Amino acid sequence: MDAHLDRLFNHLEWADGRLADALGEAPGEALRLFSHVLGAEATWLNRIRNGRKAKANPWPVLSPAECASLAEANAAGYREVLKAATASRLAAPVHYENLKGEEFWTPLRDILFHVATHGVHHRGQIALLLRQSGRDPVDVGFITFAREEEDPGRYAYLEVEAADLVEALEGNGLDGTWFLDLETGEMAPEEGTGGDLLPIEPLPPRDRFAIMEAFVETLPEGEAARALERALRLPKPFRAFRDTLRDFPQPEKQWHAFHAAGMRRLAQDWLDENLPGSRLV
Repeated sequence: MDAHLDRLFNHLEWADGRLADALGEAPGEALRLFSHVLGAEATWLNRIRNGRKAKANPWPVLSPAECASLAEANAAGYREVLKAATASRLAAPVHYENLKGEEFWTPLRDILFHVATHGVHHRGQIALLLRQSGRDPVDVGFITFAREEEDPGRYAYLEVEAADLVEALEGNGLDGTWFLDLETGEMAPEEGTGGDLLPIEPLPPRDRFAIMEAFVETLPEGEAARALERALRLPKPFRAFRDTLRDFPQPEKQWHAFHAAGMRRLAQDWLDENLPGSRLV
């Protein structure tokens, strides 16, 4: 089985299923286009199985229930094809006729890639029709599929040093980008040539600014709180905040602990979003 094609067809099955669930009261044109997507899938599946003897009906007239049934049948059929798809089978041509009766010989791999991508345009058309009818479009994008497919414990083996990740997220000590080694959890200030590396972009200033704002809110009313509030309104608030803190030794000491805890939370949020299952140490 080809892993890349397998994933594309997992997305296809997921997208068809989502649309089948959502189009019960959709505009007629949206249902017509979705019927075409499913009919084209069924037509190519028939060509793969039966060659020139295949019957073609890429524009069937289907009810919502019939769409759901055909989507399930298509998914099951393509799973069978992919399960038997060795490298030599994928390279072998399929002999078939188009709707005009013209003969073609196309490698199975190319046909499968065409099937997996054919519906993208039509799903976009369906989304537009839904929006024009006052309904929310159905999100069937590949990235949404990938996020939902993600194993929540995929990176459970990975331990990342909190101080290193915080430094990378703050963008300290480097003009470029930090990289995290997905095998070891170690940081590197350059991409290098080996290993599976994930780039770490610094957090936007607003996230770090929010920590300063939250800290000021914890201070009792007084000179320190007022001075720090003023610093946050200056043109260069980060520098002004640090400079002002030096005039108040006790709040400065409290700030270091507060900042460390806040950045650790942001680092954990970054891990949860990008490397589910990994943990800070």
